Amino acid sequence: MQDVSVLNNHLRPVSSRPSHKLILVRHGESQWNDSNLFCGWCDVPLSHRGEIEAENAGKLILEKTSLHPVSIYTSFLDRSIESAHIIASTLFPDYTTNPARYETKFVSSWKLNERHYGALQGLDKSQVLKEVGPEKYMFWRRSYDGVPPLAESSGSAGAIEARVSDPEILKYSTIATAKYKGVDQDELPRGESLEMVLQTRVRPYFEEVIRPDLLGTKDAECILVVAHGSTIRSLIKYLYNVSNENIQRLNIPTGSPLLIDVDENCVPVNEYTYLDPSGAKAGAEKVKNQGFH
Repeated sequence: MQDVSVLNNHLRPVSSRPSHKLILVRHGESQWNDSNLFCGWCDVPLSHRGEIEAENAGKLILEKTSLHPVSIYTSFLDRSIESAHIIASTLFPDYTTNPARYETKFVSSWKLNERHYGALQGLDKSQVLKEVGPEKYMFWRRSYDGVPPLAESSGSAGAIEARVSDPEILKYSTIATAKYKGVDQDELPRGESLEMVLQTRVRPYFEEVIRPDLLGTKDAECILVVAHGSTIRSLIKYLYNVSNENIQRLNIPTGSPLLIDVDENCVPVNEYTYLDPSGAKAGAEKVKNQGFH
């Protein structure tokens, strides 16, 4: 995992004034993470390991911070929502018996979705690497402005149907359009760079919705965002003013909560910290090497 101090070079000195707490968690491992496939907007559920990771994330938040989430933000994708509910069941003792009590805490938005990987969705990362070589593979996968080959429409995984025959993969290849009925279809992407994710949806959503919620938190409260690797990379780039070059080196592990303290202007007052640093380091290394093993 990269040296965080290299990334976070615009920090203010730690203030004695109360700060506001933001916890970011990438969803637990999905079935396609486990299979080494590009996932993006394909609505793939958690693997068994992912369910355990989400449960452990909740335990870490409970044991390491004792913070109480006043709002829990997720994407429209099942792996994000499922992880959030597992975390909630760990944080709130009566959640499983009285989930309705906590319904108002959950806020879902497609603007927190994973990056749309276009026509790469559903393809094996190792096979794509073999076909296009490491330079283009890493440009598509990790560069700030790298746009993958576009899908034919926002509601499909593009060329996947012509290249993938496994029915277990094909059943997730079409985006669940019912979830997006209230969304202007012209807004939905067919493929995105990280820059597009940040500038067209994550940054505006954070500034308009999450930021006011975060700045309204009090002592022992926090905002919890359970989202995706690209969503979290976007937020870290935005909050910490990470360079385009350094953001390529940032890998977000699944199911590992990180804590950010911000001041009254929503400026971070210190480096973000993983609640399980050693576990996060191992998880980030695993993400970094996807496709190469």
